[in-house]
Amino acid sequence: MKIYLLFPIWFITNFAFGQINKTQFITLIGLVEGKYDNIDQVNENPKNGRMHIELHKVKLDFLGDYVFFMKYYKDNDPDKLYRQRLLVFSYDSTNQALSSEAMSFKADSLYFDFWKKPLLIQSLTKADIRPSLGCKNWWIQTEDGFIGKSEACPFFSSKRGKKILIYDKLKINKDGIATTEAGKDPDGTLLFGNMDTFALILKRQ
Repeated sequence: MKIYLLFPIWFITNFAFGQINKTQFITLIGLVEGKYDNIDQVNENPKNGRMHIELHKVKLDFLGDYVFFMKYYKDNDPDKLYRQRLLVFSYDSTNQALSSEAMSFKADSLYFDFWKKPLLIQSLTKADIRPSLGCKNWWIQTEDGFIGKSEACPFFSSKRGKKILIYDKLKINKDGIATTEAGKDPDGTLLFGNMDTFALILKRQ
């Protein structure tokens, strides 16, 4: 019930983040698919772990026309899986609003390299997935690409045993992808992360 009561406030905050017209939307969608690598970050500071992201468009009609399988892996080894998600974009042409939402697989281990497996794609249903956080990122165009943000997303942290607020930011442009997130207590106390800089910067390969 608390999440339900918070939702309208969150929706207004994020919906007001900005507008995307149809041409901008098409441009953004054209930039999403690809392979990305943070090797430059590793070269600058070896303490940065090597991370890769691949985004592949998949056909899942029940989620809409703009769905991408998003795979994170480590150390230039596709078998060292860090995370996998479905990234679902939705465009509201009336309000010129673009959102995206990450979806997780309930039986995650069954969907390794999901995008390569047509039979698995055809058999997937809504019952097999769930929202990763339960909040959407809302997008705007910037001088050097597009940024999608979610702010103050209520999330139960099993690690901390309590509800916290998640802040997430994803940037996409012709050069690559950058991402960061932060967690705060409801009173605003920072628990982790930094929204002022991007923690992970990956160049398009």
